[in-house]
Amino acid sequence: MLRVVELGEAIPELEPLAFPPEVEDGVRDICRRVREEGDAGLVELTRRFDGVDVAGRLRVTDQELDGAGRQLDPDLHTALAGLADRLRDLHGRQLPHPWSAGSGGVRFGERVRPLAAAARRISARRVGG
Repeated sequence: MLRVVELGEAIPELEPLAFPPEVEDGVRDICRRVREEGDAGLVELTRRFDGVDVAGRLRVTDQELDGAGRQLDPDLHTALAGLADRLRDLHGRQLPHPWSAGSGGVRFGERVRPLAAAARRISARRVGG
């Protein structure tokens, strides 16, 4: 059953949240394999743990997303939408903002602009250049 809690509310059943070392080691190994092997590792692990072959089917179509959205419990949808709003607000506050001031007849400040050229170089390296 879905239970919506208020921010800052204690959730006793989750405290203390500790896992046995073998569980933590297993999760670390899964993360390492996916990081190192990418989709191939993900496909093999999904086959191993879930008994499902997702080879060639890792992308979700718009139709599949729409269908899943229609099946989503309304309370869960509301909770997820609220989470998304809070995350947007949080990360929006982390963005640098331009500012200016003046003193003795001199204006100074900072303009914040993205470095499109640097981003293109980084993307090209990741893609294969």
